Amino acid sequence: MTPQGKKIWNSPAGASLMDTMLGEKPMSDQDKATVQELVKTSHGIELRPLIDLTLRVNARGGTTVIRLSKDTGPPPPHAGFVCAVACRSGEYRANIPDSDVDELLRFVRSATISAAGACAEGLDGVSYELSINEGFAHATYGWWMKPASGWTPLTEIASRLLNLGFQVSGQYLP
Repeated sequence: MTPQGKKIWNSPAGASLMDTMLGEKPMSDQDKATVQELVKTSHGIELRPLIDLTLRVNARGGTTVIRLSKDTGPPPPHAGFVCAVACRSGEYRANIPDSDVDELLRFVRSATISAAGACAEGLDGVSYELSINEGFAHATYGWWMKPASGWTPLTEIASRLLNLGFQVSGQYLP
């Protein structure tokens, strides 16, 4: 990164843009302007969006959260992804090579999901919430027990994330 690019990232505008990229707030006009400034300083370096998948599973035994994201943290970031798991038995984290998640990411990017679905409701059972963030695009889906028929790819994504969470934590996850 160029010195000018570092200056932009370390500014309040850069912090605001990072919050947007992590899905913590919607993109503002200031964020759009910050992106344009960063592009000007990139000298032909490709700026790729970060992908972040978060699955929250609420069951009788508590809530489990599995998050798969590109490792961008200091110092120095791991070349692949990070899978973090928070469940009733503790918190776990592992570096995951890109090659281990490529198929999942291709599936996520190619899945066709209806904009709305009629999901069942209940008191006992398991509820799911899946958030998908890539760059400035994000979607969150929630369902109880089994997603609506137009959301069937979500079951596969959730299953793969639960399997990855099990590999990282060694814990049975709901």
